[in-house]
Amino acid sequence: MIINMSEKNYRAMDRTHIYSSLLKTIYSQSAKHLDKEREENDAFTFGTLAHMYILEPEKFKETTILQPEFNPISKEMKEKYKDGDANYNRTKECREQKEAFEASVGDKTVVSPSDMEKLEKMLTSIKNGNYDLYEEFLTGGKAEYTIVNDFHEHNGKKFPVKVRIDYFIFRDTITIVDVKTTQNASEQSFRYDIRKYGYDIQAAFYMDVVKQKFPGHSVRFLWVAIEKLPPYAFGWYECSQETYKYGYDKYSSVMEEALNVLNGGVKKGYKAAYDIVAI
Repeated sequence: MIINMSEKNYRAMDRTHIYSSLLKTIYSQSAKHLDKEREENDAFTFGTLAHMYILEPEKFKETTILQPEFNPISKEMKEKYKDGDANYNRTKECREQKEAFEASVGDKTVVSPSDMEKLEKMLTSIKNGNYDLYEEFLTGGKAEYTIVNDFHEHNGKKFPVKVRIDYFIFRDTITIVDVKTTQNASEQSFRYDIRKYGYDIQAAFYMDVVKQKFPGHSVRFLWVAIEKLPPYAFGWYECSQETYKYGYDKYSSVMEEALNVLNGGVKKGYKAAYDIVAI
């Protein structure tokens, strides 16, 4: 187990180990789509910040810096915009101020005041909703807990795997906690997200890797779904046996193709690109 592995080093093993995103991509699209570059948009960046703020508060303090409010500096802008005018944020002058500030802080991640306010309200919402659950499952564990197993066994075959767990709680029953930022954290909507985004594949794969790494322990998988907008509603959800089975069947169905990719085989596209498929 490697707790403090950097994200960069973890990603470097994409070509040598089976991992959940590989399985999800092959199942939901095709092996060909693995060549698509990883997109890091604003939603992705905010989700990363939310994970760190909720699960690694000390690291958040060390690696981020709050962006100050930028006010007009040129005579023309002072005449056009009053201090605190949100429209000023859209101007070239303001962008230049932001760029200069970001260049001055080195490797630290700049957090805007609006994002900082959201993060604070999201965490407050989780704590106020049920503090006992927060204390039991979001404190006292290990964040970004990485397991690399070169001899994972599945259906009689052994191969290397890797998982990076949001929050890992080691007790008689091991708990895997996964934080998801979302637009809608209701049960109905999150059930849909589980199927749409392959969260069931991730849960089943993570549980299987952990079970083999820690024999004799039972394992449970929890999601904390938290909305990114007011009222910052959230929900605690556990991976049921039925959901685990769906995820297991899905990732098992593409494991042969995943191993083919790992061994340098041709990355195939959709089946319908080669044969006519009845749907």
